[in-house]
Amino acid sequence: LLKESITKPKILGILIGMTGAAYLILSGNSIDFKSEQIKGDLLILLNSISYGFYLVLVRKLMADYHPFTILSRVFFFGFLMVLPFGWNDLQEIEWSSFSYGIWAAVAYVLIFTTFLSYLLNAFAMQRVSATVAGIYIYLQPIIASAIAIFFAKDVLTPDKLISAALIFTGVYLVSKK
Repeated sequence: LLKESITKPKILGILIGMTGAAYLILSGNSIDFKSEQIKGDLLILLNSISYGFYLVLVRKLMADYHPFTILSRVFFFGFLMVLPFGWNDLQEIEWSSFSYGIWAAVAYVLIFTTFLSYLLNAFAMQRVSATVAGIYIYLQPIIASAIAIFFAKDVLTPDKLISAALIFTGVYLVSKK
């Protein structure tokens, strides 16, 4: 859609990065299409595909609009689309029962893992191609594993090192001029 050149190194980088991310996620687990998680897995796949389209389509807007403008519209219209599905659940929340810790966690998720992530991605989209910006999503499993290892909720294993090497190789191949 963006008329980006699709080169062999980019294709190879995407495939290697995907392999590393899949290996990290699936290491020690098997794929079971009959499991109760299949609906969630399919929704995550749909989310990934949608995010890919978002990266490609928003690239054109980045030339004309400031990232804050684009993000404000994305979040506003996203809110409007989700609200009908979550309205009943939203009504059942007992806001007064939230402790300061819960409010801090909500603020952290909204500010850092949502708004700031999208904002940094928008600034990146002004400077690099959609393919390069998109490939960095493969770093998320590595970052999640590193945080879990840091807080002693997980251990560093050869599988994680192999996955990290594959992901970084993929990112390098896609990012290389």
